[in-house]
Amino acid sequence: MEETPDGGASGKPAVVSEAACKKACPADPEPPPSAIEECRSGRDPSGAGCDAHYVASLNCASALIVCRDGKTDANASTTAIFERCAADLFGYQTCLLKGLDGGLGIPDARR
Repeated sequence: MEETPDGGASGKPAVVSEAACKKACPADPEPPPSAIEECRSGRDPSGAGCDAHYVASLNCASALIVCRDGKTDANASTTAIFERCAADLFGYQTCLLKGLDGGLGIPDARR
């Protein structure tokens, strides 16, 4: 994925998978309509402008949710997501840090 100078990804807008914005398991609570709408927008909720990285992480993670007894198994899901989505999560984290650096006045260690 090619990055723009501001740390965002260039190209077409990222597409959120259909499964990413729904409840993952049958006994999970339904997400509120506002959360579904925000999810479908594909906009990075951090405000750092990392939409493509956010959507890649969201799509990867949503495909790996583990259900146990009809509910999301948080431990098994987390393990699967960290094992299989590490590159997407790292890309998002890196983009977030670039996006937030501009306003924090972080000193440059090279000076």
